[in-house]
Amino acid sequence: MCNLKKLKYISASSNSLSCIPDEIGQLSTLTQLWLNNCALTHLPDSVCNLSNLVKLSIRANKITHLPENLGDLTCLQWINVAENQLAALPTSMAKLTELCYVNLDKNCLRSIPTCVTSLKKLTVLLLRHNPIPDRKSTRLNSSHLVIS
Repeated sequence: MCNLKKLKYISASSNSLSCIPDEIGQLSTLTQLWLNNCALTHLPDSVCNLSNLVKLSIRANKITHLPENLGDLTCLQWINVAENQLAALPTSMAKLTELCYVNLDKNCLRSIPTCVTSLKKLTVLLLRHNPIPDRKSTRLNSSHLVIS
C-alpha cells in the first residue's frame, strides 16, 4: 500500500474484509474511503492519519466503536456509519468542523451524541432505528439541520 502515494479513492465494499491494514494511514492523498457491507469489526487508529479524507462510508459492518482520534480527520465532510453496532461516538468528533452529513441509522445509540450537537455546518443527521427515546428534546446548534 505504501507505493500508492497518489491514491485518492478506495471502494472495497461488499467484500469479506475482516480488517483493514494499519498501512492505510500512509495514504495521505486519499479523499474517499468506501468500505460498506464488509465484515469489519473495527477501524484501525491509523485511519485517523488520512488528513485529506472528505468522505468515509463504513455502512453495514459489525463495528462497535470508532477510533477515539477520529476528530483528527479535519477535512471530513461526510460520514456514513449506519447499520453497525455503535453505542457511542468518540468525543473528538466535536472537532470535525467541516462535517455536514452524518448517518447513524440502525446502530445502538440511546441518545443523540453530544459530540455532534455543536457542529455548526451539520445539515443532515440521520438517527433512524436507534433506541433513542426522545430525539426532539436535544438542543442542536444549527437552524438548517434536518434530523431523521
